[in-house]
Amino acid sequence: MEGTPKDRQRLLLELSTVNDPSTNYNKALNERHKGTGKWFLGSNAFIELKKEPKSFLWLCGIQGCGKSVLSSTIVENVICRCELYNELAVLHFYFDFNDVEKQRDENLLRSLVSQLCIRSSAVPEVLESLYMSCMNGERQPSCQMLLATWLQMVTAFREIFIILDARDESVERPKLLADIEEIFERENTNLHVLITSRREKDIEESLARLSQERGTICIQSALMPTFAATYMISFRPIES
Repeated sequence: MEGTPKDRQRLLLELSTVNDPSTNYNKALNERHKGTGKWFLGSNAFIELKKEPKSFLWLCGIQGCGKSVLSSTIVENVICRCELYNELAVLHFYFDFNDVEKQRDENLLRSLVSQLCIRSSAVPEVLESLYMSCMNGERQPSCQMLLATWLQMVTAFREIFIILDARDESVERPKLLADIEEIFERENTNLHVLITSRREKDIEESLARLSQERGTICIQSALMPTFAATYMISFRPIES
């Protein structure tokens, strides 16, 4: 279904009014010091994350150690790699204690759907169907509807990179993890997912199946804003 620019604008307005990640992304880049993150961009863990299908990596560290700045450096790097290829997409989202709308799983899904719509050459038919099923925007889609729509949209891309920053600032942690696990279980998706958060017990337990301590990097920073030391755990992509 070939959507017009007006169709796309209408759909994106419905989905992404409060979910634009560019504000957090640009703020983090502005706070970045020269050379920040180079240690990670050249690491085997990041190289494998980009190369291996259905790969997952968790970056964890104490509050204030620069995870969001590093996340934005990663997003910038992956965008440069993917922007020339229509079959590749980079999606990112920043959970934020200072913005209640950026703490909800529903708004994460809205953002991911709208970012894929922007990346698509035409308005995806499944997205137009979602809009019509919600009485042309008169009522809001459920999280289940948004996730189902997004899962259909991803099949149009050869590879998708997802960077989720500050997961500990999400108010719906269990549901978010359930959604991520469902995404990985789909055979027809090739996702590369990176999550950052503080190393809190409930997060570590909920991520145990995905990271298995082989997809984890623990960041310890003694001198801000420079990363003074890192402890890297061996990396292995998730087995399908």
